[in-house]
Amino acid sequence: MSLQFEDIVSQLIEQTRLRTAAMEEYIGVFVGIQRNALKDFEPEATRAQAAQLAQHHRDAGQRFERFNEGEIDLF
Repeated sequence: MSLQFEDIVSQLIEQTRLRTAAMEEYIGVFVGIQRNALKDFEPEATRAQAAQLAQHHRDAGQRFERFNEGEIDLF
């Protein structure tokens, strides 16, 4: 019984670690895009930054949605 509990906890910790890493990556890219947007106030550059943010948000949404489908393996 304790080995099963240990296995479940190990899986939960690993899932949490992966999700945290994905969130850190998302935030890092978001901050980088924002920093670049502050450097250039040209309309074309602003539109390009907005498109880049929107695409990054869509990609991350798909990635985070997959996290909702994770399972714990029981034996």
